[in-house]
Amino acid sequence: MIDQRTRRVIEKLIEKNCISKNTLLSKLSLTSNQLNYAIEKLNAIFIENHKPVIQIKNDLIFLSSQSSQFSIDFLQNDKIFKNYDLNTAERKRYILFMLYYYVNDFLSVNHFLSSMSISKSTFMNDLKKLEDDLKQKSIKIEYSRKIGYHLVGLESEIRYYVLECILKDLNTQELDFFYRYFVVNEKILCKDNLRLKITKLLKKYGLQLPESRSNELYYSILLNIPRMTAKGLFQYDEADLALIKELKEYQLSGELLKELNIENQYAQMFVASLILSSGNGDPHAHFSDQGLIHFVADQCLMRFESIMGIEIDNKKFVYEQLYTHIRPAFYRVLFDLPTVNVLHEKIVQEYYHIYQITKEVMQFFKPIFGKEIPEQEVSFITLYFAIILQDYSLKATHYKAVIVCQSGIGSSVILEKELKTLFPAIIFLGPYSVSDLMQLQEEFQLIFTTVSNLQFAKFHKPVYKVNPVMTDEERAQLVRDVNGNESLRTRDLQSLMTIIRSHTKITDEQSLEKELTRFMSQQSSAELPFEVKKVSKTLGLMELLRAENILVQKNKVSWQKSVKHLGDILYQTDCIEHSYTNTIMDHLHQYGPFMVISEGVALLHAKPEDGVKKLGVALSVFQNDLDFLGRSVSLLFMLAAVDTYQHIGVIENIIKICESESLLRDLKKCRTNLEVYHTLQEFLSVNDKGIFKTADI
Repeated sequence: MIDQRTRRVIEKLIEKNCISKNTLLSKLSLTSNQLNYAIEKLNAIFIENHKPVIQIKNDLIFLSSQSSQFSIDFLQNDKIFKNYDLNTAERKRYILFMLYYYVNDFLSVNHFLSSMSISKSTFMNDLKKLEDDLKQKSIKIEYSRKIGYHLVGLESEIRYYVLECILKDLNTQELDFFYRYFVVNEKILCKDNLRLKITKLLKKYGLQLPESRSNELYYSILLNIPRMTAKGLFQYDEADLALIKELKEYQLSGELLKELNIENQYAQMFVASLILSSGNGDPHAHFSDQGLIHFVADQCLMRFESIMGIEIDNKKFVYEQLYTHIRPAFYRVLFDLPTVNVLHEKIVQEYYHIYQITKEVMQFFKPIFGKEIPEQEVSFITLYFAIILQDYSLKATHYKAVIVCQSGIGSSVILEKELKTLFPAIIFLGPYSVSDLMQLQEEFQLIFTTVSNLQFAKFHKPVYKVNPVMTDEERAQLVRDVNGNESLRTRDLQSLMTIIRSHTKITDEQSLEKELTRFMSQQSSAELPFEVKKVSKTLGLMELLRAENILVQKNKVSWQKSVKHLGDILYQTDCIEHSYTNTIMDHLHQYGPFMVISEGVALLHAKPEDGVKKLGVALSVFQNDLDFLGRSVSLLFMLAAVDTYQHIGVIENIIKICESESLLRDLKKCRTNLEVYHTLQEFLSVNDKGIFKTADI
């Protein structure tokens, strides 16, 4: 029998045929005894099939190329399912999927026991654990003599939970092994035809999905087929139908369901919503929703610029990248579909300040949907904005590597930038999907991938599994791993040896090469490249704002004079040239009150090259609201930013100020600049404790 633990061990050994025992224990979170037991199981299979066994020498574990290829075939063959032993987590998932899939069938205890080949006591224990999980989602499992075991709760919440499970599983598991096991073991006959039909129709309608999304779509539709045939389980707003009925995705869904003999308008909307939420938006495509999505993406980017106090140079490129994510995100929120971002916690940790600002940027979505935007959706958008704020230089090289990323364009772009920064001496190709890589004709030496795939073994190239957003430790380990690869150093080593030979006589070339190899490895992996060290310090508002930089305006003045007053303050403190204020005035005359970032608050800014000499901020507080090109403003900030990131702490503080109506009222009552200063200082020290720290950008 093979189980999940044994399977994961052989998958790791296929990825890397030689790996240290400690590394494997760490990657799989296993004890030494558990690993040894898994290897014993695998070796029994190899012996039975006359293949070389796994060898352990000096704490290194070796898998022969012959056994590696056998293992690949073994794992991809459905025969493996006959001898697969489910663990507790897999049994719970199996029970859930049976309850969900067999909505039109009577399910008894014997059905579960027969399907999973387990005892009644094991089933009852697993059922109790699953019930505890579902209780948190307001879902119950009940039994009646008429319909057997079944799920009880709001259909929308049951469906949401199951879809979320599918997304989580397929985004965190290295393979869809369990899902293949379920559909094969349950003899779901339409499984192969459905995948072919989806692929054929996507091609017919000119729609492309990333491979990971295509897999999610397939299982999401497959497990919902019986529920789509049942009456009354799918309900949607007619207004949503009017929005999508002219789209290709809706037409495709109708054709697919017709082939499956399902006639249900709401089921068609459901399938269309799955496709819409899975793809990448094409800013150049002409769809009936194009104007709406362009508006949302444009507002998102413009609001980011206004809040951050920056102007983006390569706006067209950035906008198109953002659009690709906004369109599927729009439909995920519209149709209450789950968002699973396995990088969420890491993004929040690594890009904390950008994440907080992105949350504010996305507030304009709320009136459109009448609901909050999910945090995991916000962290996806954070990646795009993080890309804007990173400025890495690239260098030419002799070596080539491919990037394989299935997580969507946002993750692909930021991973590519990370890798180019870490390894400026490597030319990177891609990012590619797994299928694209299999067709690639160009030569390359390395593979960097966010996904595990057994097919990589056929290239016989070093494979490095990476996260799109890496911690310092992960970056350092990756640098050590790559720089420790002999194939990358061969050319540099031989060039060095040639120089040495031309100037001196070498008595022992082999020993010299070994010494130089060891030295180069130590030098190259000693520390990260300077460009990615996180040394940039972001400053909070009160670290920049001095009392003398604050004006309290008691009398009504024009917006032009207000802007000029703040510009004079920053000019006198040697933060800007007069050209900076002039540029801001020109922009306001041309574009209107776009620098109003919240009700009653505006942030004046231009590009650093428009006359900024050093980082600075000034503030005007209006006891009687200022008429700012038709908008009422009580706080007017002017920011002089020297780059795209040092002022992020200031922006985060200003956002906190915008969110407090009571603070805005208190500030308008202040009579002097010192009162304003101390009021802000007290507010920010209470609400942003710990914000003034080094940020990770």
